[in-house]
Amino acid sequence: MFIPRYVLSLSSSYCIRRLEALFDQTANLITSIAVAEAIAIAVKEHTIAYLAHGQLRVSNALNKKGMFISPSEIRSVWLLYNLANFKNRLKALEEKIAAKDIILTESQVADLKKKIC
Repeated sequence: MFIPRYVLSLSSSYCIRRLEALFDQTANLITSIAVAEAIAIAVKEHTIAYLAHGQLRVSNALNKKGMFISPSEIRSVWLLYNLANFKNRLKALEEKIAAKDIILTESQVADLKKKIC
């Protein structure tokens, strides 16, 4: 985004530089994920199956299955699929339930009860 600097005041110029930096950070976040698509899908499925698991626990579970991914890469996948917090994971589970007729596990039922209470 190019805006002539002589038109802007010092404070607005500072705000524009901060916005440009924010856009650059967001672009780097999305392009810096170097996780195989199969592993990213496995992360997404495991996260929806076990909503309360954190990054380390998901990483350990997938490592036991032979899919090697670090906790920081788990976080990147969560950000990519908008699963970074518990509320968003619950929303993804509800969307999955609405899309398909699935049987919920005990942990999923307990997590849905947490939302209601």
